[in-house]
This record gives sequence, structure tokens and C-alpha cells, in this order.
Amino acid sequence: MHRAFRIKNLIIILLTQWVVWYMVFYRNSSVINVPTAMSYLDIILLGIITTMLAIGAYLINDVYDQEADKNNGIQRVKDKRVTLLTYWFFNGLGLLLAIYVAWQTQSIGLLWIYPVSVLVLYLYSRLLKGTPLMGNFIVSLFCALVPGILFLAERTMISEWKNIDPNGWQHFRELLWMFVLFSFLSSMYREQVKDLEDHEGDKAAGYLTLPVVYGEGRARALSIFSGILLLISIIIYSTYHWSVAYQKVIPFTILIILILWSLKVLWRAFERKQYTKASKIIKYGMLAGLIYLIAPL
Repeated sequence: MHRAFRIKNLIIILLTQWVVWYMVFYRNSSVINVPTAMSYLDIILLGIITTMLAIGAYLINDVYDQEADKNNGIQRVKDKRVTLLTYWFFNGLGLLLAIYVAWQTQSIGLLWIYPVSVLVLYLYSRLLKGTPLMGNFIVSLFCALVPGILFLAERTMISEWKNIDPNGWQHFRELLWMFVLFSFLSSMYREQVKDLEDHEGDKAAGYLTLPVVYGEGRARALSIFSGILLLISIIIYSTYHWSVAYQKVIPFTILIILILWSLKVLWRAFERKQYTKASKIIKYGMLAGLIYLIAPL
């Protein structure tokens, strides 16, 4: 199986979108007696569309990363032609599904998001990946779009929800925005650590990433700052939405421990395997964050 099928990453993407829609919109539709714009089939298809985008992004990124990967001792692309054909297949399938979902939900205006996302992710791999922070920002923005697109997909229900139960909507609006913020900040943190992990190969390939341009020390300091910013955002949110329920306390505690652990590893890191360890810890933290935010609702 090609490395583009990064199963753990895809599972996090799917779980985020499906669970947020179900917990925030579907369960509340019966409470306020307003139907959701999307059906079960629509949200499943939206998740698949998002996954198609992610797989396409991984594929084209692997194509343009061949030299850097080679310098890092990694081989992700065995046949460039097959990889590119697979890239176009998944993007084409995603576009067809996007047209169907937009038509089903009467959200034709959403159609522009898919081709624009494909173009931006292509430009990221082709031109922007090897630039300080810009590549990290684009990836993080895409991750934030995973839950954020539900604001657009369910805008009709949201409009009625505001009028029927403004206090109830305010609570869930804050939760939804926290999903968006957590997705963005955690992705930014992890992408910066990955740049540190790959900086030797990126340097050999001519990429102007943050560690290459400004040095490993400064790049590590900025990564630690991003991790601290993520930690502060979680603490502030939990302060206003604290619950003593064990379903909340346990994942919250695990999340905080994982972020602090990643910061500790990053603080002492000086070689690739330590950055790899920090990156893996952050990934588990992203999953813990998802569990914390949705349980119990």
C-alpha cells in the first residue's frame, strides 16, 4: 500500500468530521425540531471527499518530496507515473462526489471549495512546502477546514438554531470553533516538528524551511512556542467548560500529559529520532483532543 494511505491520519480526519456533525448537529436537530441539511449518506460522502483530498495531497507531496525523502533514507514513490495517475483518480472521484453532495444539499456554492483546495494543496507541494512557515500554515488551514466546513454545510440549520435557541447554539458554536482552533494549532505544532525531523533532507533538497533558513535552535524554539500556545488554548477552553465527569477528565488529563511530554522531548531534542518521537506523541495528542472535545455531549 502506498504511503499516501496514511491510515492513522485518515482515521483522525474521518472521525473528526463525522463525530462533530453527529454530536453537534444531528443530535440537536431533534431538540430544536429543525432538520439537518445533510443526511447520514451526505456526511459519509463528505468524509470520503475530504479523505480524497488528503490522499491526493499526500500523493503529490510524495512526488515532489522524492529527493528530500531520499536524503532522509525514505522511499515513498516507487513508480512516479503510477503515483500521478492515482493522484488524478482520487481527485477526480472526489470532485464527482462533491458535485453530488452539493446538489443533494442544495449547497452549490460549496463546489468551489473542492477545486480550490486541490489547487492550493498542489501549489503547497510544488512551490510552498519548502518555505518558512507558509507550508505549515497551508496544511494547518486544511486541517482546520475539516470541522470548519460544517459551518457552511449546515448554515441553514444554524440560522434557524440561532433564532429558536440562541443560548444552546452559543455553547455548541464555541465547541465547533474550538474544534477548528485545535485542529489548526495542533497541526501547526506537528508540522513544525516534522520540519525539524526532516531538516537534513530538506536542506540537501534545497527547501527553505524554517530550520534550514534560521537554524535548528530557532526553529525548535518556535515549535515549542506553538506547543505552549496549543496548551494554553485548551486550558482556557476547559476553564469555561469544565466538567467533573470522568468522560471529560480522563481524556483532558491524557491530552495535557501528551502535550507536556512532547514539549519535554522537543526541549531536549538534538537528533532526528527525538523529533520523530515528539511528532508521534503530538499525533496521539490530536486523537486525545478529539475525544476530549466530543465527550460527553
